[in-house]
This record gives sequence, C-alpha cells and structure tokens, in this order.
Amino acid sequence: MRNFSSAVRCSYKRLLEGFTPSQAYTIARQKFPELNSHYVNCAVEKAREIFQSCKARGQNPKSSSLVVEPYLKNSRKNIFKEED
Repeated sequence: MRNFSSAVRCSYKRLLEGFTPSQAYTIARQKFPELNSHYVNCAVEKAREIFQSCKARGQNPKSSSLVVEPYLKNSRKNIFKEED
C-alpha cells in the first residue's frame, strides 16, 4: 500500500509538471519496479482522476493536500493507536 500511495503521488506530480499519463506511467514504472504494471496503471489513473476533478471544481491542482491529506489522516490515527 505504501508503494502504491507513493506511485500515486509521483504520478500526480508528473501530471502537474505537464507530462501525459503515458509518460507518467513510464516514469512511475521505472521508479517503482517492485509494483506490478496493473498497480502502476491504477496509480496513474487515480492521479489523473484527482487532477481532472480538481480542475473541474475550480480548485488549485497544485495543492498537495488533495493527494496527501487522506493518507496522513489514516497514518496519524495508526500512530496514535500504536503508542497507547
């Protein structure tokens, strides 16, 4: 799951830089060789959907909280549970 989330963030950043989804796929595939191609494809597709959704709603797609925030909320909950 951690590698998939990292692949989503990597793909999203490539889309922000103006790369096409196929170019983002190639970059993510090289950066995360341990993920199989289906997961990399899903990560790029998820990043593309988030990117397009932000643009459609008129939000700033460069706001990193749109991608990272859901993962941070879950990890904070898990960290505090482990400390108790």
